[in-house]
Amino acid sequence: SLMFVPVTAEKFVRTGADRGADAIILDLEDAVAPSQKERARTLIADAIPQVNRNGADVLVRVNRPWRLLVRDLEAAVIPGVAAIAAVGVPVVLYNIPGRTALNMDPALIGELAAIPGVVALKQANPDLAELQEVMDTCDLAVYAGNDDMLMPVLERGAAGVISVASHLVGERMQQMVALCASGDISAAKDIDASLAGLWTGLFEVTNPILIKAALHMLGMIPGDTLRLPLVQATAEERTRLRDLLAAHGIAPAA
Repeated sequence: SLMFVPVTAEKFVRTGADRGADAIILDLEDAVAPSQKERARTLIADAIPQVNRNGADVLVRVNRPWRLLVRDLEAAVIPGVAAIAAVGVPVVLYNIPGRTALNMDPALIGELAAIPGVVALKQANPDLAELQEVMDTCDLAVYAGNDDMLMPVLERGAAGVISVASHLVGERMQQMVALCASGDISAAKDIDASLAGLWTGLFEVTNPILIKAALHMLGMIPGDTLRLPLVQATAEERTRLRDLLAAHGIAPAA
């Protein structure tokens, strides 16, 4: 069951955890008057642990248009990350605009980087100027979030990549990282160029459809079933995938 709680309603926030709901939605939208939007955002950080104290999942209902949405997300994300970091495990920030439809700009990343326990960033935004700004202002280990970003990210002194293709060519990608660390950028670029077709081909359809199909072809996983709405690769996609793997020296099981 779900229960909506206006974040500005102090009584409901205080008692919401006792209502037995599986998830509590802290509402910043319809239940909050326009004049109260800014105040509502300041209440999120204290409201989350109150409604969560009996184990309910917590969601935040945000506003439209996007200008309000961005401010809502910042108000929710920062205390959310702080709460995770407080558990005592290292936190890696994920910035994947292609999945979330929202970019974490350098200013927001900088705020999150100041939280004790936040140690790294997966940067899947291909804007290298923003990446450089982050690296100039934050002491985070930076990892490329897309395989085709690995080389330009390494050239700027990043730590590595959180990868898809590494399931197939991990040793070669590790060589790229080692070569850059030793200053042999030219040799690293040669490996990158040799794998460029793989960077593109594995994303012909929505990830992780093709990487799971490839791992299944190679006998590395027992099946390639995905959770809906994702579906398995078609016969035509599998044929192209086999050709792609063969072109990069990867031989599927017979």
